[in-house]
Amino acid sequence: MLPQPNPKRQACEQSFSWDQLSAPLCSTIHGYLSVREYIARVPVVCKQWRNGFARWHTVDFSKSFARAVEVTDTRVAAVFRACEGGQVRSVRLRRCPTLTDEGLRCMSNLMNLQQLDLSDCNKLTGTGLQHTTALTTLRQLTLSWCPITDEGLQHVSSLTGLKVLNLIGCRTMTDAGLEHVSFLTQLLQLNLADCLRLTDKGLRHISELSRLQQLNLSRWRKATDVGLYQVSALSSLQLLNLSGCVSVTDSGLKHLQVLSKLQDLNVSECPNVGDLGLQHISILVNLRKLTVSDCRKVTDSGLKHLSALNLERLTLTGCAKVTKNGLKYVSGQVIQ
Repeated sequence: MLPQPNPKRQACEQSFSWDQLSAPLCSTIHGYLSVREYIARVPVVCKQWRNGFARWHTVDFSKSFARAVEVTDTRVAAVFRACEGGQVRSVRLRRCPTLTDEGLRCMSNLMNLQQLDLSDCNKLTGTGLQHTTALTTLRQLTLSWCPITDEGLQHVSSLTGLKVLNLIGCRTMTDAGLEHVSFLTQLLQLNLADCLRLTDKGLRHISELSRLQQLNLSRWRKATDVGLYQVSALSSLQLLNLSGCVSVTDSGLKHLQVLSKLQDLNVSECPNVGDLGLQHISILVNLRKLTVSDCRKVTDSGLKHLSALNLERLTLTGCAKVTKNGLKYVSGQVIQ
C-alpha cells in the first residue's frame, strides 16, 4: 500500500517560500558552510540567502578547498561579490597557484578587511596589489613566497594602517622595495626572512620605522655589521632574528647594545659570532630569550658573560665548545 500524503506537510510546503528566511536563520546556516560548499554545492536561493554571506567574518580558500575545487579568478570574484559590503575581517588565499591579479579585482569592495594572506600565490604580481590600495582598514598583510617586485610594494605603501607585514621569501624584491615599506610608519612586525637580494642598504630604509617591535632578518646572506648599525635605530625593537646571517660578527652585536627593550634575540648559525659578541649583548637587561645554536666560536667564557642576565630560555644546540663547566655559569637559566 502506498503511503498516504500528509495534509499538514503539504500545507507547509505550499505556504513556504525561500524569501521568508529570516536574517538570523540565514546567518546561522551560513556559519556551517565553507567557501567550497558555497561555490560548488549551494545555490543562491533568494536575496536574503545571498545577503547571508556578507555576514562571514573569515573567508578561507586555502583550507576549504583542499585541492578538491580549483581556486580560479572567477570563483574568487564570486565569493568577494557575495561578501561585498559585509563583515569579512580575514581572507586567506594561501597556496592558490591558479589565482592571478584579476582574481583580486573585486577585493577592493571588502571595506572591513583587516587580515589578508596571499602567500605562495606564485602568479600574483605587483599589478594585482593595486586592487588592495582601497583596503584602508587592513592591518595584517602576508605576501610570503610571492613574486612581488619593488613596484608592487609601491602599492602596499599606501596601506598606512598596516601593523604586520610578512614578506618571507620574496626574492624578486630589492633594497629599493624597502624604501616603499618605510612609509608604513605604523608597522609593529616585519618579516623579511629569506629575502636573498636585500642588503645593508635596505636596512637604512627600515631604520625609519620607529614603532617596529619585531624584525626577522633570518638568512640574509648580505647583511653585515654595517646593517646592524642601521637596526640599532629601532629603539622600540623587542624581537630580532638574525639566524643564518653569516656575515654578522661580534662587532655588529655591539651596535645592538642601545636596544634596551630587546627581549628576544636569535643569532643561531652565525659562524662569526663568539664570546665577545655575548659580552656585548650582556648589558641587555631585558633580554629573556637568547638563541646561539651552531655558533661554534662560543665557549664557556662566553657563557660567563651571560650569568648576570635573567634569561627565561637559552638555546645552545650545536655549540661544540661549550662544556659542563660553562653551563654552570647559566645554571639558573632554562637551557635547550
